[in-house]
Amino acid sequence: MVTAFALLSLSLLLAPAVTCLSFDSSRDTIKKPRADAQRFGGHSRGQSQRAKLHPQDLLIGRGNFFAINVASSVAGVSNGAAPEFELLPLQPREVALLASSSGAAVPLADALSRSLRERYPESNTGWAYYADTYTEDGWYRLEIRTDQDAPFPDVVKARAAGFVEGNLQAPHMYRFWSNYRKNQYAGRGEEPSKELLTFLDEQYAWMTKRVEAATGWSLAHLRGQLPLSIAGFGSSRRARAAANGDDGQAQDVEPGVHRWRPQDDDAGSSSDGGGSSTSAGGDWDRRYWSLVGLVAAQFEGLAAGFWASTPDPARNMTWHELYTLNAVGDLYELNVLFPPPNATAAAADAAHTVGAEQPQQEAPERHYTPGHGEVGEYGYGELLDCSAIIKVADFDPDLEGPADSAARSTVDDPTAVGARLLGRRGGAAGARRRGLLGVEAEQEEEEEEEEEEEELGAGVRHRRGRDFWAAHNTWRSYYDMVRTWKVYDFPWSVTGPVVVSSSPGLLHSKDDWYTTDNLVVMETTNGIYNKSLYDAIQPRSLLMWQRAQVANFGAAGGADWVDLFARHNSGTYNNQWMVLDVELLQRGHEREVLWVLEQLPGLTVSADASKVLLAQGYWASYNVPYFPEIYNLTAYPQPSIYHTCPRARIFKREQSRVASTSDLMALMRLNRYTEDPESLGLPNNAIAARYDLPARADPSGAPRNYTRRAYGAVDAKIVDLDSFSERRTYVINGPTDDDQPIFRWSTADAAVAGGVHHEGCVDEFNFGWQSYASVMGPIYRSGSKPEA
Repeated sequence: MVTAFALLSLSLLLAPAVTCLSFDSSRDTIKKPRADAQRFGGHSRGQSQRAKLHPQDLLIGRGNFFAINVASSVAGVSNGAAPEFELLPLQPREVALLASSSGAAVPLADALSRSLRERYPESNTGWAYYADTYTEDGWYRLEIRTDQDAPFPDVVKARAAGFVEGNLQAPHMYRFWSNYRKNQYAGRGEEPSKELLTFLDEQYAWMTKRVEAATGWSLAHLRGQLPLSIAGFGSSRRARAAANGDDGQAQDVEPGVHRWRPQDDDAGSSSDGGGSSTSAGGDWDRRYWSLVGLVAAQFEGLAAGFWASTPDPARNMTWHELYTLNAVGDLYELNVLFPPPNATAAAADAAHTVGAEQPQQEAPERHYTPGHGEVGEYGYGELLDCSAIIKVADFDPDLEGPADSAARSTVDDPTAVGARLLGRRGGAAGARRRGLLGVEAEQEEEEEEEEEEEELGAGVRHRRGRDFWAAHNTWRSYYDMVRTWKVYDFPWSVTGPVVVSSSPGLLHSKDDWYTTDNLVVMETTNGIYNKSLYDAIQPRSLLMWQRAQVANFGAAGGADWVDLFARHNSGTYNNQWMVLDVELLQRGHEREVLWVLEQLPGLTVSADASKVLLAQGYWASYNVPYFPEIYNLTAYPQPSIYHTCPRARIFKREQSRVASTSDLMALMRLNRYTEDPESLGLPNNAIAARYDLPARADPSGAPRNYTRRAYGAVDAKIVDLDSFSERRTYVINGPTDDDQPIFRWSTADAAVAGGVHHEGCVDEFNFGWQSYASVMGPIYRSGSKPEA
């Protein structure tokens, strides 16, 4: 092992520092090379679906590794004239040699961190992996690890992580934002309104002031304009549990209602909704706002990295544009409240007010859209985002696999070795505990194992371990089909690296789909048809994407997650969130396995839904609220359509047939609207909607009044027990073509694609399923059996 590290230190050849990367941005559409497009998808139900494998050695050959170093003369402080960080490309052959030499005992991620820290002890903050594989697989690949033991505060590490992302994905960020604004604000100036930007300014100022009050980190600190020396923020699960006042065991948690109210910035206190309160300066409050500050620092780094790599002023973005890009989900409600004026009205107003005294500005007239204030032609719960399902099955403890092992995944994957989630946890924070970065922690690890044994014997009710599948597909406009698959491995992440299905420039998912070493987190969007709810939206809050990342990094389990997410609810991007605790599921717990939270302006409702999941064997989500209180307040129709809408019926019918990952792949791409009676002849009434396709004529033969548009389910993500254990996800990008034609921009009906800006998209979306592993390696040791 020592030989491998010494060899890397002596022979690692570095190219010149990269702080400004150039790309060809002249093409509006990227042509997909057919020679590289081996297609595995497109199978009808009942046929085996095969995923293209991406083992670690292939990842090393397809992408590039970078050392992330502080470049400023004063460590961790930007002088404004030069970038604070530099990216040093690592030679692929040396990374491959390190990977082969380190062996299974030391993951490549840990070995690389140790080697870089030895080589650059005063400047290295971590490393990054980036692969430009969009035209081949449908996704760019980005993995970032910041070193637990790097000699910098976590704020600097967070800013460095953001810098890397902004630097490497700058041209794709511009394309993604350009597509959004040109399509979303078409005929309205192609940009968000000044009122919307003012709202975001007020929100960011409120948030950063709260961060400073609780942590001492000013906005100047977050931006790297002032030096900062502070102990790193991060903890083991046990320490995190202690901070919450519990012992890590599953608890009886009744359904909780979290009520939002405007926060007093000076008072520095807020209601948790669970009966407790937080105050500025308190330990837990400081931990919460530290996480918020790290999310903000990562964003500031993203902006700096983007600007450092964008020499063309015609393709640059302002701070406001970068921040608005990250708030793209929150814009669902903010675009209603603060719409830009249409071009005709704006021109008339400008002509009328030339030389005249400006009248006092009035609040703009709200611009309601289907699902966001009004019911459109598609009905309730439509033109919203996503379908999702969690499926569970009991193991037979006397067998190596689940009871129905003969019907298990037919995905051809030699890396699936039956790991059962009972080994060691990985990640930057876990590396310190394992002693892989030079810090001995064997005693602590033994104590944690003893603690787990005590938990199992403490009267907590549990049964056999369970198999599971979790799946999600994203519904959105087709111009958004430029995707990035990310892994964030930061020391402050409580449950290990966060795997994120995302898009260029977003520091979150927006789908939403996340996995950690313990959790699967996903959501589908609920409609807001009660217009009065918009009155509760105000800037003294945290936006959805910020609260989601705080919860992803700070939560040890589902109860933690919903508590963190509910705080300072903005009332924007109102979703049903599902948080599956895979570790508790495998230990046979019947509580705390699945938490569900639903949000609307002024209110969140959350509950432990484990009983429902385990009783019926699945949980499905399809843009209709589950909690009656949320359902009624959002003004969905009466009687309730929760159990009777088309997707509810389809999920119920099909879930009983899911006995393998291959089955679930077919289900998440299912759209047989011309044959399926539950679809009622409409291509949106399917698990994978295709709003671009024509509706079937009604029973009398008359055409249906149905507006086609380039919108629908644009991907799918799936994990099963084995893939989750290996930190691997099955993914596919593009509208379903299992039973429908492949979508191509060049041949799409002009009524659908005409005038739609889609810069950076491939022309033809015929990508197959991919099996995406992580450079970080698997989560657990493999081969152990589930508990009886």
